[in-house]
Amino acid sequence: FKLKTIEPSSYDKLERTYHNQIKNTIGNKMMGEVTTKDIQELINMYASPKNGEKGLARSGLKKILQLLNQCYKNAIKEEKLEKNPCDNVYIPKDLFIDVKTKEQFSLSDAALDEFKNIALKRTQNGNYKYFDGLYLLVLLNTGMRTGELLALEWNDIDFENKTIHINKIVQNKIVDRTSKDNVRVDRIKKGSKTKAGNRYVPINEATISYLNEIKAQHKLYKIDSEFVCSTSVGTRQTHRNLLRSLKTIIKKSPKVIPQETSLHTLRHTFGSTLIRSNIDISVVSKLMGHSNITVT
Repeated sequence: FKLKTIEPSSYDKLERTYHNQIKNTIGNKMMGEVTTKDIQELINMYASPKNGEKGLARSGLKKILQLLNQCYKNAIKEEKLEKNPCDNVYIPKDLFIDVKTKEQFSLSDAALDEFKNIALKRTQNGNYKYFDGLYLLVLLNTGMRTGELLALEWNDIDFENKTIHINKIVQNKIVDRTSKDNVRVDRIKKGSKTKAGNRYVPINEATISYLNEIKAQHKLYKIDSEFVCSTSVGTRQTHRNLLRSLKTIIKKSPKVIPQETSLHTLRHTFGSTLIRSNIDISVVSKLMGHSNITVT
């Protein structure tokens, strides 16, 4: 029912939930045999697992319930069943969920300064020690999603009017369902994660200087690429390589830059910094390409 009606990345998540949590548990039963108690016990088992089994955070528990609920709603619509056993199933309170939800955070001013200093470090011959550090600073200064940065091309940047046009996104490790072995590939999607994601973002002088430095580095290493964020041979950079570079920078100052810092932390820091600077939340929402202000 869901194939080709939702984003491939969303479909992949649904499929993983089925294979990892449902197929070998209540997936062994006919739909009409599954009771509310069965589903509740399944949720409780993943909330507080025994015998060393891997538990799930609240978001993972919700995915199980949402998937099953949609299946049963379709079954009732087709008159295959009369009752939805998901109706009275609940997600336990946080106190009874072993795996805690990861709290997103933004970098402090001290961590921001430290991050910039390390990312801009140069070697004795004047080259950047961490070339990908420039890409990470662009992320930090624009609030782009990682996939939006990876898809960014030079012709998307208007240096004269100081804007970036975000109009595509790289979806990371999507299952290629046209291949024999369902291999995972990076896929460029026109537009962005949401309709609001297609946007123009103003860039400050710091961002312009980072972009110019990237251009200069590309020229120095004879990198001919349409992508702003490229590898040494001119191909599009990957999510994995950016993450590896981020971890390298964190290791240089683990006491100041939190170990849990992720690529999304840089985007989150951008938004939080604007909020702290009393920028109206509706403006922040548009700059970040959120689907609505509630997300922001």
